[in-house]
Amino acid sequence: MIFDQGDPNNPRGHALVYFTVSTEPEKVYSSYIVILPLKSDLSKYVPPFLASTLGEIPTDNFTSFSMPPAPEDNYTLQELQILATNRSDDLINGGSIFSYDVTRLMELVNNTVQEYSSSYSSREINPPESTSLDPHKDLEPSSDNSLDVNDVLFDLLTEKDKLLEVTKLLSKLKFSQDTSDDIMVKETTSELQLMSKHLPATFKINELIRAATNMNPNGLTIASLYLDRCYKIAEEDYESVKQIDDKIDYLEQ
Repeated sequence: MIFDQGDPNNPRGHALVYFTVSTEPEKVYSSYIVILPLKSDLSKYVPPFLASTLGEIPTDNFTSFSMPPAPEDNYTLQELQILATNRSDDLINGGSIFSYDVTRLMELVNNTVQEYSSSYSSREINPPESTSLDPHKDLEPSSDNSLDVNDVLFDLLTEKDKLLEVTKLLSKLKFSQDTSDDIMVKETTSELQLMSKHLPATFKINELIRAATNMNPNGLTIASLYLDRCYKIAEEDYESVKQIDDKIDYLEQ
């Protein structure tokens, strides 16, 4: 297995796996692998007349599976990378095949499930040396790559969705300022600065951020005007933009 994301020596127990097809280089076929933390006897819950339909599925020791059983082309590789990051999943490159054949893909993903399950079982038997019994260990701060993820997500949004995100972030910033949450203020400001890279300069997002974060009594009002201005530019209502600019100039004097 090739881990695009995650540690092959310490699999998480849940992974996105994808396959590529040489004749369709723009597509990836993906499935989701789950290793159950508890063993179960599936035969207890399957009526006898349905047992034969399960084929070779190990009903007496059902611990791992993939869904869908044959990978499908519902997501791009970039979307899978975002999903894996947001959900803390492993991301596995299952390799390339010559053509899309359901039987062949089912066989490939089943082999990957078995190999992934074996790696996970080995981890349970021989835990990494870094594993600690300290109950407070998980509370220690870890590196945060959320801004990197947001950079990709923001790039996928439509202009309208980007403005909606700016609106939410501005509300979040006001809340963090009202509650004196300096950490949230810093994080939200960083997100707004990141969003400014994904909108045209004419929207003046940086000016909006400066107005929202300064100590000017009119700062929040000016920031709200800049936000209204963004929506008017998106609607190509340039007469209203001129009126808003005049209000901003008056308040900034």
